[in-house]
Amino acid sequence: MTFADAAASTLAYLANIGPSVTVAFNCEFLGAGVADSTILATGRVLRETKSMVFVQGQLEQNGQPILGFSSAAKKITPR
Repeated sequence: MTFADAAASTLAYLANIGPSVTVAFNCEFLGAGVADSTILATGRVLRETKSMVFVQGQLEQNGQPILGFSSAAKKITPR
């Protein structure tokens, strides 16, 4: 779940939204992962407002979904 939260923040950042702080995070376990195999995060920004960003995505391993997630984050201004 920590990896999925970091992936959601990275997706928002790479969409030129900038840094953000998670205020809500939901996930659903879809399958079992295995040790020593790469996990891939994919997703997209669903909506952006003046102060918030909403992201949805999933984690996959060996082509199979193992976790679905959605996140709401508050945009922050670096000091």
